[in-house]
Amino acid sequence: MREVLTLRSVITALRRRYGKPSAPISRDPFHLILWEQVAYLVPDAQRRRAFSALRTAVGLSPPAILSAARATLASITRLGGSIAADARASRLRESAELVLGRSEGDLRAALRVPLPRARRALAQFPMIGEPGADKILVIMKRARLLPLDSNGLRVLSRVGLISEAKDYRTTYRRAQETLAPLLPANHEWLISAYALLRRHGQELCRRSVPLCSRCPLRMRCPSSTHPERSRSAPELGRRSVGLLNRGRYMASLFDPTARNTILDRISRLTPDRKPVWGRFTAAEMVCHISCDLRQGLGELESDPPSGPLTHFPLNWLAIHAVPWPRGKGKSPPEFLATRPTTWAADVNRLRDLVRRFAARGPDAAWPASRVFGRISGPSWGVMVHKHLDHHLRQFGV
Repeated sequence: MREVLTLRSVITALRRRYGKPSAPISRDPFHLILWEQVAYLVPDAQRRRAFSALRTAVGLSPPAILSAARATLASITRLGGSIAADARASRLRESAELVLGRSEGDLRAALRVPLPRARRALAQFPMIGEPGADKILVIMKRARLLPLDSNGLRVLSRVGLISEAKDYRTTYRRAQETLAPLLPANHEWLISAYALLRRHGQELCRRSVPLCSRCPLRMRCPSSTHPERSRSAPELGRRSVGLLNRGRYMASLFDPTARNTILDRISRLTPDRKPVWGRFTAAEMVCHISCDLRQGLGELESDPPSGPLTHFPLNWLAIHAVPWPRGKGKSPPEFLATRPTTWAADVNRLRDLVRRFAARGPDAAWPASRVFGRISGPSWGVMVHKHLDHHLRQFGV
């Protein structure tokens, strides 16, 4: 029987992969607030440089922040990224004023209160939400919980340890409720787990185009697209698959013969062809199916998968067994947004996308499909071939 992932086994595997994370830059809560504010949406190395500049040029105490020139603070926050640099400089000052005005200069002492009150106190500081407050309290050893950013939540959701809700806040709170009984009374472990989950979500378990083939959890992760883990509907068995397909071979874009046939059919398209069904023009159809290929290649931003077809076994059946209805499918808005340019340019682009898609091969790390969710590489090949074939038939080629 395949081993079921637990929180401890996940963290152990990630520690083997990435090694021991660096220690927090400080255990002082005000320092940790400045760490969050001095940079925004930049790599950790760049954030560390900005924080070091603040420490060296200004100092990290509330009086030092308030006595610094606004231009000096702004020049430092610009080191931490160009987004809202001046606003972040103002937030450094606001935070210093809060500590001196409401905490009498000693934020650490002000946080020696029950956890809900400590969270609310930290949430008063700009750019510190509930997850940020929890991280500060864990680093201070004031709370026993697992702080999670969006990367960590994504990792734990994909390995099946938590369930994803409609919004980040609800997902975070449900995760805390689910994980609470599993957490050790070891703050160093909790801080390390936070850092490892965050790094894994940034580097391998990415929101789009996750690199499942390099993931240390790939053989046990229920969301893995690695071919050795994500076989096509193994529970159905070969006999059931044969019955469902009535002996038909499911063509794939990874098969050279099937791919060359598709390319030949594309070459027979003309811009004046009328559809047998549906409302697409030939030019709109070319752009539409190009979007599906672009999404698979990670070149088209799309919303997360949603709908009943994103789950097994419906996604497998829709790809491998069930004929697609004519003119009744509802495409995601992203697959309808690209408008035609010139016929020759759009068709050449489609042909190039077909070749580049096939060149990646079924063993590559494929993203979740916008329509069908997490599917294997081989299923991607069948699905895209089926989509191309469907619309080429729509125009009689």
